[in-house]
Amino acid sequence: PARRFKRTNFFFTTIQLVFFVVGLCHYQACIWFLIGSVTDPSNLTEGWALAEGKSNVTFGSAEFSETYVLSMYWSVVTVTGTGYGDYVGNTLYERIYCMIVMITGGFMISIIIGNMGHLIRSADKTLKFKGIKEEVVEYLHSRGVSQGLVANVVRFYDLKFPNKIFFDEESILNSLPKGLSDKIKIQCYSDVLAKSALFHGCNDATIADMSARLTTVYLSIGDVLVRQGQDAEQGIYFVRHGTLQGSYNGTVITQYTEGNPVGVLSTLGLTCEGIRYIETIVAVEECELMQITRAEFVSMIRDHQDLEYSMDVLL
Repeated sequence: PARRFKRTNFFFTTIQLVFFVVGLCHYQACIWFLIGSVTDPSNLTEGWALAEGKSNVTFGSAEFSETYVLSMYWSVVTVTGTGYGDYVGNTLYERIYCMIVMITGGFMISIIIGNMGHLIRSADKTLKFKGIKEEVVEYLHSRGVSQGLVANVVRFYDLKFPNKIFFDEESILNSLPKGLSDKIKIQCYSDVLAKSALFHGCNDATIADMSARLTTVYLSIGDVLVRQGQDAEQGIYFVRHGTLQGSYNGTVITQYTEGNPVGVLSTLGLTCEGIRYIETIVAVEECELMQITRAEFVSMIRDHQDLEYSMDVLL
């Protein structure tokens, strides 16, 4: 699912930085060798490779390997700002190139520091999440809570915070202007609505409007979403993650998985019980649902003819 993130990108980002640095130094070393293989025509000063008799090396030979290592050594020493001074620019071309490499090295170090700082901050947030989760687990164990219930709590945290960073989604969305909040909801929820048969005949504008009206609900294993005979003003739920079961008079009759709507007929009053839920809906695993109240859904039908037509075809 689009919402799921990698546990950490620390390793991969570090590898990318290493390849970036090595690649940059390699190309700079090659250019350094080429510039060192020519003579400055203004004062006939030989480049460093000419002066050491290494300008005509054969690829694959021991002398070639030694020359490459010397060039890489100069590149690393220069780009990192170490500057031992054992290999310096003799010609005008070499000195100009040295200045370019030093400036490039400054930018490179800034990029590395920035990336590593970001990685460390991300790792710190992940460790904070792990610490809080461990504290909750320790509390539950100290209270004698069963291992099964503890496992449910852990799975809930993993579902709600898949990127291992704590955040208050409701507070974040409420702190934003309604226009921005709605756009975020559209990007977060529209993929699930598009999978639902209820919206197969609807245009993008309808799905966008629907997404903006949704709120998120989380359930743990065994939680009851609605009960048989309960007033259906809570409206319709769409399963984003997890599985629910619906039972009528104690007998399981339906199962709801990702993309399925829950409570459509009851919300519209198209059952023998009127505007009441006709089954008890229970979570059989950790679930993330998206809810729209009955009043909002009725408003959607009134405002969007394509939704009304889609429902007529489906029902």
